[in-house]
Amino acid sequence: MRSDLLAKRTFLFLWLFFIALIIKHSDLFEPLSYTSWTVSDWLINYEGGFVRRGLIGQLIYFIYMVHPFPVIHFLKVVYALGSVFFVILLMYVFKSEGWSLSILPLWCVGGVTLFNSFCRRDLWLLMVVYFMFLMLRNYLRTRKRKFLVVLWFLSVFAILSHESTFFYSYPIMMVYAWIACLGKQRITAKPLLKYLLIFIPGIITMAFVCHYKGDADTAKVIWASWADLFKTYPDGIFSFPQTRSMVGAGVNALSWETLETMKFHLSYNFVVANTTYYQFEGFSLLKFLSTTSIMLLMFASIYYLTTHLNTIAISLWPVAGDQFRRICKTLSLQLLFMLPMFTVLSVDIPRTLPYWVVSSLFAIHCLGELKSSHMDHIVDKIAKIFDARVFQSPWMYLLIAILSFIFPPARIKMAMIIGSVLG
Repeated sequence: MRSDLLAKRTFLFLWLFFIALIIKHSDLFEPLSYTSWTVSDWLINYEGGFVRRGLIGQLIYFIYMVHPFPVIHFLKVVYALGSVFFVILLMYVFKSEGWSLSILPLWCVGGVTLFNSFCRRDLWLLMVVYFMFLMLRNYLRTRKRKFLVVLWFLSVFAILSHESTFFYSYPIMMVYAWIACLGKQRITAKPLLKYLLIFIPGIITMAFVCHYKGDADTAKVIWASWADLFKTYPDGIFSFPQTRSMVGAGVNALSWETLETMKFHLSYNFVVANTTYYQFEGFSLLKFLSTTSIMLLMFASIYYLTTHLNTIAISLWPVAGDQFRRICKTLSLQLLFMLPMFTVLSVDIPRTLPYWVVSSLFAIHCLGELKSSHMDHIVDKIAKIFDARVFQSPWMYLLIAILSFIFPPARIKMAMIIGSVLG
């Protein structure tokens, strides 16, 4: 009884500690600027023509035109509600799977994004992806068209809201569906067409989004369409003339050229580039090796933490046994599918890490374990690395978890320091 009471108290202390840490880092009670990434990204609409990420902004714009309201205050409520619903959903998934709830707060916030505008629309879209996985599972089990239609709707909505959702939802769904639909039968035209029908709407939407990605003129038109908002509800940081003259960072990103953008992301992530957009410093082997080593250490830590979810059993519910193999398969494939985002398509590692980890766990919960003999061989090789006794210790897990919790935001600072030392 005494040990159970101690475990419950430790569990409660751990959660309260991280809740306090999240509140400390929250920016929801501070002024936000329209020109910042965190707000302007929501203002992208279709007033300058069809463009990527414009769906939610167009919906907000339509509501504002019907009845004006302070959009920044609205977004703060959206961030707060998204954080609450996201944690509730994660707790439900963890409890259903028997994963240790004492571990959940150590990494689920992905660098303290809960109750923080930094997460932008990420938490909401991760929840949409969860229901996409759920609809796919229901369709594969029942073959009822209503689940397929809902899956199409959610897929198109998610990709039009933020094209990054394609990378952590569609490839892994296509693998699961391939195994369920075609893995045990001779591939002919009819079953292949039925398989492709599941994903055609989302693939077409992604193609449109990549083609109509916007330009500088589109960005200016979009920003001008919000002039009444800037004047009626100033953000408290910049005056109306200042806000109107500066195209917000998220909207201005529509003007980036594809090749230069990829160069910037690659340079920023691996060569410690200057943070000025489009600046590519060239290649330095020492810089590349140092920053790549930091990245690999970070990924190895997250991989270990995610595949050993039940290492710390301080929980109010019974904890399931080892699930390394079950988690490892999906996590490995999802990392492969998300490599473009970790290299040339994103610099926000604290945001892309939750994409990878949380979507993998959602896929496992909704779609089950991947039945693939090829993956079994890969898992066997990875398992040998983590079979050491030291990695089974709760204290080692706790140490790595705490370091990983603060590591993504610190990674860039460390890389910049190393880069400046190496010249």
